[in-house]
Amino acid sequence: MTSSLSADFDPYYLSFLIGYIRLRAVTITRWYRKKGIVLPDFPDKSVFIAAGKNDPICSPMESTELQSLFEKANAKVEIHWENRGHQLTVDEVEAAAHWYRRVF
Repeated sequence: MTSSLSADFDPYYLSFLIGYIRLRAVTITRWYRKKGIVLPDFPDKSVFIAAGKNDPICSPMESTELQSLFEKANAKVEIHWENRGHQLTVDEVEAAAHWYRRVF
């Protein structure tokens, strides 16, 4: 599945993401803006985040904040960095597939 998120969709994205995590699936996002969120406890969940170091839309700081948000909720988080911008790369898809096979 491929999707493009707009600013209008953003307020609903975290609920969508949490739903995916509960189903033990992989989601890759390039847009995380909502601040002050407290997640429920995810002690038995694993999260993969793919992020671009040169992303002009979702900065490395925001990706790190998202990682921290899930770690505070006791999820096992792996972040994969690319020296790219906002696009989804083949390397990220391969890294997510490798992570998925290892974790599940």
